[in-house]
Amino acid sequence: MVAIAGRLFPQNAADDPGGWTKARGMTQEQIKEAFPETTEIQEMNEMHLGLSMSVINHRKLAVAFTFNNNGGLSYAHLIDQKTLVGNDGTETPLVRCASCAVDGLARTCRR
Repeated sequence: MVAIAGRLFPQNAADDPGGWTKARGMTQEQIKEAFPETTEIQEMNEMHLGLSMSVINHRKLAVAFTFNNNGGLSYAHLIDQKTLVGNDGTETPLVRCASCAVDGLARTCRR
């Protein structure tokens, strides 16, 4: 599993509230070097360089990188895969909770 936060983001969020300024401006080649597992990810009907799977805070995510006209990284879009990953690697899909929907809360939970 990819520890994207450890590779791209500073460890002290107070020093970098955006969490990714060190990666901003990286080229596609630099991203590919940092993440050999990069692949093409479809996001919003467009293909992007990305990561098909990453885990941050036990949430399974896909990551789509968007580059500016100069070829530098503009942003990394985290795409929630609606799955929790346990410390042992087990995956638990998050499903829409019928009880929550009845209560009008319409949230996702693990009931």
